[in-house]
Amino acid sequence: MIKNHTNLVHAEKFIRMKLEQYDTSKLKLHLKYTKSRTNSYDGYCRYKDFYTVAAINEELLKLRLPFEMIWAIGTEQVTEQIYNFIEDSEEVTTFDEVMVWIAAHELWHFLCKTKQEKYNYQTRANKFGFLWLREFKLWMKERSQDED
Repeated sequence: MIKNHTNLVHAEKFIRMKLEQYDTSKLKLHLKYTKSRTNSYDGYCRYKDFYTVAAINEELLKLRLPFEMIWAIGTEQVTEQIYNFIEDSEEVTTFDEVMVWIAAHELWHFLCKTKQEKYNYQTRANKFGFLWLREFKLWMKERSQDED
């Protein structure tokens, strides 16, 4: 089940398309706006019932867009006890792009907990977010060219 409490129809359509390859019978995904005073985007996946939220704050995002989304996607060992994060980044310019990234990140946790993917780490969820974000940008570009 996917409930879109936003007007982000492109993000919703893309997310639905991407989820067709997975078993989502247990999923309860909500795309929402948040009134958080500190976060411009946020999300979570509750493991006991797979209630999953991807949320953006329009007011805070308006002040930030466009911006470079930077998150760790892995680690590299420097010494026996020291690890550095490997970062990835992508410029986001629309609310839809942010929503796709946060939804993909939270859906990674759902997919791992339902044993459809492996390695339930934040860095893997971030990597999945960047993968979907880049695919979404290409998908939107193709759609705009089709309309011309």
